[in-house]
Amino acid sequence: MKNFLVISLLLFTTVGFSQNADTLSAVKKSAKLIKLGIELYDNDDYTGALNIFDSISDCDPNYSWAIYEKALCYWQLNNLDSAMFYSLEALSLSPDDVDITIGTGSILNDAGRT
Repeated sequence: MKNFLVISLLLFTTVGFSQNADTLSAVKKSAKLIKLGIELYDNDDYTGALNIFDSISDCDPNYSWAIYEKALCYWQLNNLDSAMFYSLEALSLSPDDVDITIGTGSILNDAGRT
């Protein structure tokens, strides 16, 4: 019985570490994708950047970052309704993120001018 408990504990620990490693790998992958999307954005390829940001799952810890970047793309495309929608969503998910707060304020300011 003692051996069974030790083996069960080892198996449980191994599975836990494996899941953590998989999660970390997925987060690193999404961060790389977002950085690629930012490069496309910086080169004025907003549609290409949107395609990248759309590929980030809403279950991913980097999702709020991706949809904030998506909001910036829509802002540049002068689609202020979509820019506001995604920026406010990002802000609701990450209310303490200063960049998202400032960007949302800028988008809202532009939207108020039209």
